[in-house]
Amino acid sequence: MSLSIASRRLGPFLGGVVLAPVITAGACARATDASEPSPPEAEKPEAEPEAKAPSAKPETDPAPAATEGASPVPEAFERGPAPHLVVADAAAAIEYYERVFGAEEAYRALGPGGTVVHAMLRIGDAVLTLSEEQPQVERFAPTRYEGSPFGLHLYVDDAVATYSKALEAGAREVEPVTYQFWGDRHGRLLGPFGHSWSVATRVSEIPADDQRALAERAAAGEAIEEPADAEPMAPPPGWSALTPSLVVSDVDAAVQFYGEAFGAETRSTLSAPGGETIQAEIQIRDQIVLVSAGGPDADEGPVSPLEAGGTSVQLTYYVEDAGATQARALAAGADETLPITEMFWGDLWSEVEDPFGHVWSIATRTEVVPPEEIERRARELSGDAGARSP
Repeated sequence: MSLSIASRRLGPFLGGVVLAPVITAGACARATDASEPSPPEAEKPEAEPEAKAPSAKPETDPAPAATEGASPVPEAFERGPAPHLVVADAAAAIEYYERVFGAEEAYRALGPGGTVVHAMLRIGDAVLTLSEEQPQVERFAPTRYEGSPFGLHLYVDDAVATYSKALEAGAREVEPVTYQFWGDRHGRLLGPFGHSWSVATRVSEIPADDQRALAERAAAGEAIEEPADAEPMAPPPGWSALTPSLVVSDVDAAVQFYGEAFGAETRSTLSAPGGETIQAEIQIRDQIVLVSAGGPDADEGPVSPLEAGGTSVQLTYYVEDAGATQARALAAGADETLPITEMFWGDLWSEVEDPFGHVWSIATRTEVVPPEEIERRARELSGDAGARSP
């Protein structure tokens, strides 16, 4: 992605896009609270050469009720990095995730024609955001790419039932639900919007040494039988309902990068019989992230973003100091795709692409901006003082 294109990602309310900040009942009150993130980005119209880039707040900013000194990390993002999905039909995706995975919509913002430019869902104790495709700034749904370089691992009460429901609602089976050596009933599917999901239920506790032995047997093609006393239990310690899974070309190099850039700590690793690391479980702040080696099957995945030609998922990471975190990421080898910018919805915001092709939005909340003030700023920046919310 070129810097000239990426630098035009100035928020979802420019270029004729206006704010419908809240659709669900009661969400308007929540949208004014520091616990909810304001919508991130989309494109702005091309400016005249002499015009000032409207990515900061408007020059005239009466800011009715805007609150300075907001918590740098909104409550919804305190755990750590959260996935943001790009889909071709966000409204349909929201309905699917609600019906199949039990998601609850926190808010959505609309653009021209009622398109969803940003929405936030809660799945259990986790947060998921999503938006429509934006071809103008090279943001595409998974069908654009050769394979899925990002997975979403979902712990549920009944993996078999949830997996069946997902298939009935339009998902495609990749791996059926079976008992796995680490103690889960686990299956993998490709959702109707192109994203890769793993659905699991923890049913037994397997000590680490036993897992290694069972892993070797599984690698040799042996089916691992589920213990007779297996029964559903809570996810393993530290795991949230929804866990991001990054596919990379070199797991060891990725673990080192995420440690240097984001302070990730390694919890465990899994090696192939030849000794190469094929998966690592890392923790960034309180969020576990899986890092897995890419495979050769581009249709079913997993492949890295470099092999796939891009990614339709970003990780949103709110931190105390976006500038310092971005600087560490760049020093560790990331590429800047959006410099630190003061956004009109109340964030300092930047984007980097890591050496393995994954995109990270690094942000710090600087003020709580009520929806009506976000709308006013958006109209001012777009030059449409008479715009109205749909």
